[in-house]
Amino acid sequence: MSVSRRSLYDALVSVGALAAVAVGAAAWSQDGVPHVSTYALITLGGAAVLALIAGAFVRESTARDATPVIAGVCLAILGIDHSADLLRVLPPWAIAVVVGYRVLVGPFISSLPRAAVVVLAGVVLTVIVPLADWGHAPYDRVVAGLVAFALAHALLEWLRPGDRASAFGRRAFVLACAGVVYAAGLVLVVEQIKDFSDDPWPAVAVSAIIGLGGVAVAQFGRIAMLARVTEALTEASITTPWPADLIDDTLIRLVSDHVRAADISVEARSGGPDTLSEQIHSGSVLVIRREPGDVSFSRYDARLVAGLAAMARASHAQAARESQLRVATVTDELTGLWEYEHWRDELRDVSRTRGGRERIGVVFLDLDHFKQVNTEFGHLRADQLLTAIGGRLQDQSPQWRFGRFGGDEFVGLARNVRDEAHLDDLCRGLAAIVRQPVETDGLTISVTASIGRVLSAVRTETADVILARAEKDLRERKAARHFPMAPIVEVNEEEIIRRLIDHGVDVAYQPIIDVKSLELVGWEALLRGSLPLLGTLNPEELVGSAVRAGVMDIVTRQLAKQAISTSAEAARRVNRRLSLSINLEQEQFRPDSPLIAWVIEQAGIAPVDLVLELTERGSIDHWDTAEDGLATLLEEHGIGLALDDFGAGGNRIPLLVRRDWHTVKLDRSFLLGGARALTLLGHTVRMLRSLDLTVVMEGVETAEQLALVEGLGVDHVQGHYFAPAGTAEEVLAFIDRYGVDFSQARTREGDVMTPRSPA
Repeated sequence: MSVSRRSLYDALVSVGALAAVAVGAAAWSQDGVPHVSTYALITLGGAAVLALIAGAFVRESTARDATPVIAGVCLAILGIDHSADLLRVLPPWAIAVVVGYRVLVGPFISSLPRAAVVVLAGVVLTVIVPLADWGHAPYDRVVAGLVAFALAHALLEWLRPGDRASAFGRRAFVLACAGVVYAAGLVLVVEQIKDFSDDPWPAVAVSAIIGLGGVAVAQFGRIAMLARVTEALTEASITTPWPADLIDDTLIRLVSDHVRAADISVEARSGGPDTLSEQIHSGSVLVIRREPGDVSFSRYDARLVAGLAAMARASHAQAARESQLRVATVTDELTGLWEYEHWRDELRDVSRTRGGRERIGVVFLDLDHFKQVNTEFGHLRADQLLTAIGGRLQDQSPQWRFGRFGGDEFVGLARNVRDEAHLDDLCRGLAAIVRQPVETDGLTISVTASIGRVLSAVRTETADVILARAEKDLRERKAARHFPMAPIVEVNEEEIIRRLIDHGVDVAYQPIIDVKSLELVGWEALLRGSLPLLGTLNPEELVGSAVRAGVMDIVTRQLAKQAISTSAEAARRVNRRLSLSINLEQEQFRPDSPLIAWVIEQAGIAPVDLVLELTERGSIDHWDTAEDGLATLLEEHGIGLALDDFGAGGNRIPLLVRRDWHTVKLDRSFLLGGARALTLLGHTVRMLRSLDLTVVMEGVETAEQLALVEGLGVDHVQGHYFAPAGTAEEVLAFIDRYGVDFSQARTREGDVMTPRSPA
């Protein structure tokens, strides 16, 4: 509302100024153009030079603030010779004012209303000057004209709707009135000087009084400003530190109460030269703006804002310390999970506030034979095992919320559990991640877990009752297993590699789906491994062990041999070629590699479109002509190259312009990083598409994510939304039932689309 009123006011002022200039120009047809004396022209030239110097060597806002003063002085000087004819002098003076504001303020739309206010104040001056004939020419006309000009300018600015506080108007009138009194005193001084030879003491007395009065007025303004700063800082300090969730809001409120501004906001970076900017904390800056053409901020404004911003910074620091203390008090130091009491409070809240039909699952997890770990390997390695398992349990968020009950026992809470079968599936997943081996000082230790569970479907069931049921179920399951005490599995890294080479590796196939047609494009072959004693191995640990042992080429060849055979059979069954993506570490991508020669040989035999994905694990800063030559050789044999995990780390931008890549695969972290990550994802996809690259989005797990990446123009997707990675038998059975049409092979389970089980 204030914006529309201000626009109307600006329009009226501009029209009024234009009308006054038109009247002055019309007077030229009757009386001719006024003649300006040489003295006046010299004086005006000096004022213009001062304005130019101010604009060139002083802050732009300072020169802009001085513009109305310079303009008023210039017009008053012209009034010395043209006191009765100032209306004809007004048009060229007004044009000079408009041009000056256009240069100092900027856009014509912003500068014109401010210049119009000065012009209208000049009209008032032209009216007052001819009337001020008190026998003390030219001082009476100059002083009266300047006082009238200052009062009119202050009044017009005060009346303008918008962000001006009433205190500003009051101060403007007080200063204007003080200026009138001071100007009148100066006139008296001039008159007394005329009679200096007769009696000098009256002139000296009046001059002293006027001088002291000027100092008093200046000190009054300074004291008023300091009082405003003190009042604001006192008000702010009483409540410091401010509430953690209201720090920025409190800062904006205090600033808006005591500093006149058109806009106050918290932004990522500092504002322009005509703003006040103060750092609040990392990546957060308070920015205060006034309207274009408004007077600049005073040093008192800057001091006040700096003081308030310092209090905001202190409040943020205090809030961060309190947050760290809260986290420390509710978090287990060793595992990073919640302390048991805090976790139990969470269970109580969830149990009491859940929806009427919501079912929650609670588990009691106990590591089997953990005392043997302490006995055989020592407390340090036992703690390392607990830390690793705690980190894995923490990674199950937001599905699970875990706490450490004590020792080697953990408790977990899952919301929106469908039924007992769903809870059993979740528990099998927990058992699998606990069973994964942990590397500690060159040894690999693996333990199993017993998991008691309970599904709570009644809101009236208390947290203690639910926990008691889960603990009872744990005891019953441990008693039913009747497993004897067995040694904890201890296998070193070389033994893992030797057994994998002897027994072979497993391959999981992750489907790659065309976004538009929802048809199968091909698979990515993923490395899996398992041992009788250790069970399923963590893929990252498996790859890391193979790289360190120098046998990654052997492992990759075993994987590729199985994957090519499976993909060729699938292509035969659907009667079309499918792609197969195989991951390569950077160290494997070398011209003299026997693995690369074997891949080239297979590309000429198998009915499969091979794609080699360069993983993000290694740095590719040393990519040179040798790699370029190898890439060209692979392309000549129909083997595509893909940049994998783009965005997960490392700078791969230079490679995008160096080669025409087959595919760029975007890391799933883009979908999990919040609004800023999604904004970056949109820019990244547009960049890659502008380079005519095929874009694959990894980690698509929901319908919303699929719709998002489709709207951005992503070509292909991978992720559990369509299907998890499966074995060769599973993917071939899937092909037999559904072919390549994944739109017909999905069924909704909660918020995730998963394939139906093969017949």
